[in-house]
Amino acid sequence: LKPQWLGSRAPLRTASSSPVHTAAMVRISVLRDCLNGICNAEKRGKRQVQVRPNSKVVIKFLQVMQKHGYIGDLEIIDDHRAGK
Repeated sequence: LKPQWLGSRAPLRTASSSPVHTAAMVRISVLRDCLNGICNAEKRGKRQVQVRPNSKVVIKFLQVMQKHGYIGDLEIIDDHRAGK
């Protein structure tokens, strides 16, 4: 297949005519991802949320939220994979 021209627009490319660039998703803020996961689970009516990856900041933040009554039970599971 050859590229087709649409007026003054750029040509349509077939799958073989351009290299595929796949970018890996990068976590910008682990705390933001955690809070988004909690909000999304609450909107869907879920009672549990598993947050991964965790960090000291996320753990402390969730403990403060629990202390002030925003979240119920908090279970921290250490899988001994720190830094990997």
